[in-house]
Formats: sequence, C-alpha cells, structure tokens
Amino acid sequence: MEQIDEGTYQVTLHEIVTLEITPIEVNPDFIAASLDGTTLTSPVGPNPVFKFTVIKAPPLTHFVMFEASFPGAPPEARFDVEVSGSEGGNFMFSIAKADGVHDPVVRFRVT
Repeated sequence: MEQIDEGTYQVTLHEIVTLEITPIEVNPDFIAASLDGTTLTSPVGPNPVFKFTVIKAPPLTHFVMFEASFPGAPPEARFDVEVSGSEGGNFMFSIAKADGVHDPVVRFRVT
C-alpha cells in the first residue's frame, strides 16, 4: 500500500487492508465504517478494527466511509485511524470533534 494523497491509497488485488481505530476521549462505539456501501464489522475488543480484502480489479477503487459522532465528548476528542496493508505501508489520520467533517471517505485505488 502506498499513500497517493490525503484520503487516497494505492493497493493491489487481494491485499488485506486493516483500519485500526484508537478513540481519544470518546467512546469507541461512536464510530462506524462501510466498504462500498456495506457495513464493516469489528471483532469484539477494546477498540474497533475493520479489515477487508481488495477484490476489485485494476483500475477500480474501493471506498470506505467512516461515520463518527462525539456525544458528550470534550472539544479535544478524536479517533485516530491507522491504515495498513498486508503488502506494506502504515499511515495515520484523525477524525476530530473539532473537524468540520465527521464522515470522511477514504479511497483505495487498485493497481
């Protein structure tokens, strides 16, 4: 996996993408993710972890949409999202309460 720009990554067919969420001063239950319109599930654990296998052929794109909310959380609350691929690459971005967008879309272009 390589990062092309903010919110866009290049992946390969059959690569496993992992999205590990670390909640900071917010309940971990207040974030969800969907892959191409289908809800991703996370195994039971202290923090959400979403995984998917790249199944689209080049040059198609997978889209992951996050939906975060911050009820009762302090202004500095955020979700740190670590993005990694089974073929390498490790990146991070945050979804913060202070951000204007709480439902970012992340693109995974298949090469």
